[in-house]
Amino acid sequence: MFRNLTPAEAAAENWDVIIAGSSFSAMFFLRGLPAGLRVLILEKGPLQPHEDQVQNDFSVIEDIPVQNTSDTRKVWKAHSIFGGNSNCWWACTPRFHPNDFRMMTEYGVGQDWPVTYDTLDPFYAEVEQVMEVSGGGSDHILPRSTPFPFPPHTPSHTDFVLQAHSNDWFAQPTARSNGGSRAQCCGNGFCHLCPIDAKFTVLNGIDRFKRDTAAVVLGAEVRAVDIAGGVASGVLVRAGDGAEQRIAGGLVALGANAIFNAAILMRSGVKNPALGRYLHEQVGINVILDLETGPAKLFRRYVNPWPWVRAL
Repeated sequence: MFRNLTPAEAAAENWDVIIAGSSFSAMFFLRGLPAGLRVLILEKGPLQPHEDQVQNDFSVIEDIPVQNTSDTRKVWKAHSIFGGNSNCWWACTPRFHPNDFRMMTEYGVGQDWPVTYDTLDPFYAEVEQVMEVSGGGSDHILPRSTPFPFPPHTPSHTDFVLQAHSNDWFAQPTARSNGGSRAQCCGNGFCHLCPIDAKFTVLNGIDRFKRDTAAVVLGAEVRAVDIAGGVASGVLVRAGDGAEQRIAGGLVALGANAIFNAAILMRSGVKNPALGRYLHEQVGINVILDLETGPAKLFRRYVNPWPWVRAL
């Protein structure tokens, strides 16, 4: 684990980089930094060991109020503990499709990215190694220059049915262990909080992010970034008791989440028409197998488990 400091102790030191948050974006940003930099990680919540999560559930789950303009409301939640929402994800790890990076060129909508799929391929591969991703059989859709770290999981009975009736089926890559340093995934379906810690989290993968020059402050919410002349020079932090502290840093990176990052920037005086707006989430679809009429009905009956998605 990192050296643990109080906000006052952190404010008394000099930091090359300050990172808000400790989930995916924050920790992989940390991993990509040059060696030798003094890095401070500011985490809003406590560190809750996996065993305690399983026995007592997550210690801090925040309901996030949003201004919803649709007819149906979505309740946004955040797991404000060390590792953030990496503690509660379902460990599905598909890559973006190559065409996602060239939407204007291919489809005449949106904008092409300034980078290509091939540019990101080695970085995708590095992250998949860190997460010990298992996968295979999807190279015709998502090409790759290196094999997956581990083979795909054995398909379930439903997978076999889907595979028999669709050429589009493939085993989705996952960070649920099928070899490697974590316990083997046993397919119990409780991926939100895996009882055997088989999925990748920042907490069980912490050794891949540790560095001697990094420290962490727990229970420290980044409220705003100190900005002057368009340059960030530090952050304003609020502790659990409400006390506030300014901490200086040469570079500030926001790696909280899509809602918290926007809120921090808005409190910092940053102005942009899109800031804090247009939040959306992927559409989830359940496929229902009609046993009475057979597999022919497999792809004709769908249920959207989240009606609010239609309004986004």
